[in-house]
Amino acid sequence: MFCNKCGSQLADNATFCGNCGTPVSAAPAPAEAAPAAEAPVEAAPVPAAPAEAAPVEAAAVEAAPAAEAAPVEAAPAPAAEATTVEGAPAAPVAPAPAAAQPAAPAAQGQKKKWLMPLIIGGSALFVVIIAVTILVIFLVNRDIKVDLNEFASFEYVGYDSVGEAQFKFDYDKFNEKYEKKLRFTKAGKLLYGDMEPCEAFESLMSNYAKNGRVVERDLKNGDTVTFTWRESLILLLTESFKVQIDNDKLEGTVQGLSIASTVDIFKDVELVYRGTAPNVSVSIDAGNNPYGLRFRADKTSGLSNGDVITVTTSRGANLKKYLLENYGVLPEAESKTYTVSGIAAMAMKPEDISSDMMSKIQAQADATNDARLARDITHDDEKLVSSECIGYYFLTAKRGNSNQIIFVYRNVVHNTHTYNKKTYSKDNVFFSFCYINNITVLPDGSSSVDLDSMSMYTSRNVSFKSTVGYQTWYYYGFLDMDSLKNQAITRNIDRFDYVDKIDQSKVSGGSTSQEAPEETKPSSEETSAPTESSAAADAA
Repeated sequence: MFCNKCGSQLADNATFCGNCGTPVSAAPAPAEAAPAAEAPVEAAPVPAAPAEAAPVEAAAVEAAPAAEAAPVEAAPAPAAEATTVEGAPAAPVAPAPAAAQPAAPAAQGQKKKWLMPLIIGGSALFVVIIAVTILVIFLVNRDIKVDLNEFASFEYVGYDSVGEAQFKFDYDKFNEKYEKKLRFTKAGKLLYGDMEPCEAFESLMSNYAKNGRVVERDLKNGDTVTFTWRESLILLLTESFKVQIDNDKLEGTVQGLSIASTVDIFKDVELVYRGTAPNVSVSIDAGNNPYGLRFRADKTSGLSNGDVITVTTSRGANLKKYLLENYGVLPEAESKTYTVSGIAAMAMKPEDISSDMMSKIQAQADATNDARLARDITHDDEKLVSSECIGYYFLTAKRGNSNQIIFVYRNVVHNTHTYNKKTYSKDNVFFSFCYINNITVLPDGSSSVDLDSMSMYTSRNVSFKSTVGYQTWYYYGFLDMDSLKNQAITRNIDRFDYVDKIDQSKVSGGSTSQEAPEETKPSSEETSAPTESSAAADAA
């Protein structure tokens, strides 16, 4: 037998062609010609012919149906005249082997037409299955892209100008989208163990971007808020999960903040000044403050007119939050400045003292000195001849805030004493001083001082002794100006600056017959005198 495809000769029991590999089917049986051969053929009377021609004609006639049944048309043999012998029966026609042979290859060709598409289709299906499998594996194991900003947002709370932007991340929305997509890396599996990927993702995110975290404060409607994802968070996410993170900055515009009313928290605040410039101190009277606030000043001492004081509350940076949470209001201002004014300043030179006040001060000094002399000169053998103010010293403290004016007096007293018909009669001169402290200048240019605070140096340093008998007179003061100046000025020169306004022309003219004073115990009046015998020391 032969291959239907390539025509190669095959063994009888072969199932595939050894040359082309085509499957071999059993060859169909030859076309049945027996019936035709078995049927008697009626011989028609024909002219006599050679007996050999009859079988050919019969074979041709009877083989025609078999040839028509074959898939492949066989070429008809050329007709040949046949003659039979009259009266002789027709001989049976044998099947023609040559005409029936093409039927087997035709049947095999029909099988080839449906077998080859089946083989090709199966191969294609196998390729598709492999491709789909590879695609599924790729899709399952590839990194998914996650845009964090898709699930993040801001929540704005509070009041306009002091609002807060709080971070929010919608984990429910994230889980809904990525619950079946999110996968651990190998490191993530080791780190989170039996946790589900979305559960582990939320745990990690909450450590870095916790819901409710305040991103910005002191916001007002219309402000822009920006949140930047931390690089350490992105690194941990990509190391723990099969993800590609889109971590652009998250931005939002503030809206929906409530508008609070404003109040003047300094409405009832008053500053109370004490002292004189440049050593004024200040305290704060909060008055009827309805918000329970306490106030403080940035400067509280060493103040002068023109200095600026800033007053704030003890709440500091939490003032707005405190007022909003407790009273639902906002301050118009969190601080207020005050300029020191209307306070008295210490006179720093004689010219600062008004002429009217200078006259009053001197008059008070004159009265004080006269009163002292009146108490001391009480006997018949002594008489006040004159007492004249010869000028003053003006002192200002080098450190601190004080001044002092010292009025100096030249006193003349006439002393007489008779003993054994001898008489001592002489005008004796001594010097005394009175002083007053802290003369101030008011904002209107006038001056002020407590005139009742005028004092007098009371140390009995002066004595005059009669040259006859044993009479001695004692007075408060100094025998000469040098002694007075040493007590009042020189011994305190390191603490005070001074201006000398003494009329030197009035200093001379004292008695030259004065005896040096004997040491005497101080009187009861002397014991009440200042321990510092200097007026300047008293001022210090």
